Amino acid sequence: IIQRASHEGAVVGIAIDSLNKTVVTVGADSKLVLWNFVTHMPNKKSPIMLPSPATKLTHVRDSDLAAIAMQDFGVAVFDCSSLSIVRYFGGSRYASPNEMRLSHTGPISDMGFGPDGRKLFTSSLDGTIRVWDVP
Repeated sequence: IIQRASHEGAVVGIAIDSLNKTVVTVGADSKLVLWNFVTHMPNKKSPIMLPSPATKLTHVRDSDLAAIAMQDFGVAVFDCSSLSIVRYFGGSRYASPNEMRLSHTGPISDMGFGPDGRKLFTSSLDGTIRVWDVP
């Protein structure tokens, strides 16, 4: 099971949930892997396949959400409490036509959550900044 869950290539982001129970890693292999903080073993839900290779990860402990930037210029929002992806923004695979119009057209350079965790701010090498509503 460790072989199946481990990354094949670069690990580009890591976060620890607010209860110190789960370590979340994302990689250039499009895998999101959940690890038990104590045993260092992969969670049975691992790996979760992302629609595109990950390039960056940011986490906010207050809401226990993690944002994962991907090579298709989209962002996945992962809930570290429920251990599931709860939202996609932009990108080529999961965006609605309206979101595609608002999506970045270049690599995401940075991300950050607002103080209450309800907004996600992304910047891109295309010269744009986007503000996404996180439910």
